[in-house]
Amino acid sequence: MRTTTISEELFERLCLEHDIVPRRIPEGFGEAADYEIVLGAIKVVVEVKQLDRTPPDAQGAGVRAPSGWVRKQIGDSYAQLEKSSGGRSPTILVLYNNAGALSWIDSFTISTAMFGDFGMKLGLKHDPEPEVVVVRQGFLGRRKVTRDTCRSLSVVAVMDSSDNQITLKAYHNPFATIPLPPDALAGLTHVQFVHPESHTSGVVNWSPLRIEV
Repeated sequence: MRTTTISEELFERLCLEHDIVPRRIPEGFGEAADYEIVLGAIKVVVEVKQLDRTPPDAQGAGVRAPSGWVRKQIGDSYAQLEKSSGGRSPTILVLYNNAGALSWIDSFTISTAMFGDFGMKLGLKHDPEPEVVVVRQGFLGRRKVTRDTCRSLSVVAVMDSSDNQITLKAYHNPFATIPLPPDALAGLTHVQFVHPESHTSGVVNWSPLRIEV
């Protein structure tokens, strides 16, 4: 018999608190996502993933956000979401940090996991004198979400539980084949974000834009 995780229990509570009934998707043959929910008249497929310990790539002399873990969850969950949605429904990957304060999952963590490591490309300018200049600043590599990949993923969401309150922050995939309208998701989320220019050249801000609904 399948054991319900802490994150799944919290997600079910979150849904019920907002008068949304989460329906378990039968495992059946092959991999399947965890839930189906209905937002307004839109059926949405949901996969819930839980971080139970600080990943090795986030340990060391300092503390780093677990972008690598989030990137892996996007890759590992994609087949389940795509199969269960059948290309007909929007999908959400819900992430929950159960590893403590040293493994926070914030906007920077999600942005770099979705669109790639953030940094600068430098060049050498010779006129009038040699000078190092910033050629490009933005998302440079190891991206999981592009115009050609993971387009069945509509939203990556981060669930938080503190002071006996469960909240959900949603980060929309600007390349999603079936996007999830922010108005439909507003009843379940605390705040929503999007990166409308995550792949443009020049200076790109890592911080996503808040969606007002």
